[in-house]
Amino acid sequence: MTNIRDYLKYRTGQAEEEYQKKISRHKRKVRIAIAVILLLLAVTAIGVKIYLDNRSYSQYEVTNIKNMNGAGNNQYFKFGESMLVYTDDGISYVKDNETVWNQAFEMKKPIVDVCNSTMAICDLDTTTVYIYDAKGQRGKIDTMYPIVALEVSEQGVIAAITEDTETNRIEVFDREGNSIAAGQTYVTGEGCPIDISLSNDGTKLAVSYIYIDGGTAKSRVVFYNYSEVGKNEVSRIVGGFNHYETTIVSRVEFLDNDTVAAFGDNMFTVYNIKQKPEISSETKLDSVIKSIFYNEEYIGIVSKTERYEKPYNIKVYDTDGKEKMNMDTELMYTGISLQNDRMIIYNNTEMKLFSISGKERYSGTVNEGIRQIICTDKPDRYYIINSEYNIMNVKLK
Repeated sequence: MTNIRDYLKYRTGQAEEEYQKKISRHKRKVRIAIAVILLLLAVTAIGVKIYLDNRSYSQYEVTNIKNMNGAGNNQYFKFGESMLVYTDDGISYVKDNETVWNQAFEMKKPIVDVCNSTMAICDLDTTTVYIYDAKGQRGKIDTMYPIVALEVSEQGVIAAITEDTETNRIEVFDREGNSIAAGQTYVTGEGCPIDISLSNDGTKLAVSYIYIDGGTAKSRVVFYNYSEVGKNEVSRIVGGFNHYETTIVSRVEFLDNDTVAAFGDNMFTVYNIKQKPEISSETKLDSVIKSIFYNEEYIGIVSKTERYEKPYNIKVYDTDGKEKMNMDTELMYTGISLQNDRMIIYNNTEMKLFSISGKERYSGTVNEGIRQIICTDKPDRYYIINSEYNIMNVKLK
């Protein structure tokens, strides 16, 4: 009996071991099959993206149109993957050609800033800022002095250059309206702020100052940090640069949360500001800058040439200062922008699309006229504000 019981026990254990091996082999096959499917999907997605990014187009199709009853003072702003429209009656959030919300008010000279899906608006030389997101109004902030420049972060932090009878000031508020910083600046001494830029997370502020040195106007770029990094620094200043001897830095822009570009008359500097700011690259140009355009990865510069048939030169650089595009164009443009690895340039009737290397992807006339073009994340889809100020959904093909 003992031998039979031992034998049965042995056989049962052997069967169990074989069963577990079969399960293990099955699981391994499933994992391999899933890995192969995911790899194929990834390769397909990459292939589709490469195809779309490098595809050339010969015509366009209007897939939808929204009548905005437009007027000459309508303004359109990219807002997430859709847009905001400011009209005589107020401001509206339009998504998929439907009005999600609208807010009625009238402003004489509206100042608008958008950071992804957060927007701030005020009237020039007033003290009230209204903040909106995709759901509608999310807050209101009152500054101490009239506003001349405005920045908003995605979290709703507000930075403003304000002005009293003596000088310009900088005022910073959190989304609840609590004051984070307020400072008075003078032309002699620290300088007078002429431009500001706020990081997406609202913790960093870049300011371009103009100051007088020996009777000459010069520029200084100063960086503030309102997170834990800057709490022990005097006035939250984590760094400043005043090496601009022959140019006035009239504009500063956060390209992403840690990268700032400062633009002078004929040069630009790229700063890295993860904690303390440092110069990442600096590019000096042979001619005066006419226009700038940028996104998180690239900086575009337009300057005039001496060629009548092609009066504009366009250069695009990466944030390391490496030149990616250098081309002359005959197009008398009214707008130019970057979206991902694409550059679009247009005037009242024509639009051209280029890859970042300068290869032309589309060139054509828009019969309905062009007031403005707003890019989407899809390389073949655009919003075109036509000559009647209506919104056209356009697909290149």
